Amino acid sequence: MASEELTSPRGSPPRTEDARAYNRLKLAAGITSSFCSFALLVALAATPAGRSLAGWCASLSPNPYGALLLFVFSAGVLQSAVTLPLGWFSGFHLEHRFALSNQSPGGWVRERIKGLALGAPLAAGMFCVLLFCIGRFGNAWWLPVGIALTLISV
Repeated sequence: MASEELTSPRGSPPRTEDARAYNRLKLAAGITSSFCSFALLVALAATPAGRSLAGWCASLSPNPYGALLLFVFSAGVLQSAVTLPLGWFSGFHLEHRFALSNQSPGGWVRERIKGLALGAPLAAGMFCVLLFCIGRFGNAWWLPVGIALTLISV
């Protein structure tokens, strides 16, 4: 089936086969992106690359919180580089292919940057809370972290 056959003209009601194809492709891209992110985390945890990255971050910042934030930032950049093509496919290409968006490529990039600008400080704060709780509460770290995550998510 050619891509022209899959898309409905703008303004016409979506066809069931279009919706199925869109959902199938969107789900496949999401699962693939999650798998790639998981594989990257496993590679960082199970190979010397993760220790090298942690050592490099610790050498740049003697403060454990600074080293943690550098490590998280570096891992986030790697994860973004690995999943960017899938994000583009899922968030821009598919949306346009099925006439669900009229956003420009620059608009898509701006939306991603805005998401990072909002999410990065929240993630940095939570990683700092996590490190503090591990140091302060030892094996019971999960309790205050769980409370903090619950409060933030509500």
